[in-house]
Amino acid sequence: MDAVQSYDSEVITAGAMRKTVKDQDNLEGKGELSAQFAKFRDAHPDLYASYAKLCGWTVEGTGSSAVIYYSDGLLTQGNKITSTELKTLLRQGCTESTYNQKIHNKPLAALVKVLTLPEYLDIQVLDFIERLHSAENKVVLSAGSKK
Repeated sequence: MDAVQSYDSEVITAGAMRKTVKDQDNLEGKGELSAQFAKFRDAHPDLYASYAKLCGWTVEGTGSSAVIYYSDGLLTQGNKITSTELKTLLRQGCTESTYNQKIHNKPLAALVKVLTLPEYLDIQVLDFIERLHSAENKVVLSAGSKK
């Protein structure tokens, strides 16, 4: 539930259902993680302020329009970044020569703190249940069958 990574095509992949933040044209900073982060912000504004916003993570918008940002006085010179800039920041120090070594990553460490809050875990579980119910209502056709 607290797994976070930034090594594939996405900016960030996190949580039990591998929610992502996109780095594609017209989707910069958007994705299921951004939408879930917005749910957390709206449901728990005090926790969002102290565990996310105070640590540099913010989200603007809701649902599929939500965009996640990171800002830090030193790392981003106080600018809000997302998408390609955020992906680059998250991967700093991660090279072949540092493979299998622990690398401190301030933005990801702060994000993990948010993801492990019981209130955020509840949102992850509820999203998972919603996805299961959605999947249960879909008809899966076998190859060659007609509806």
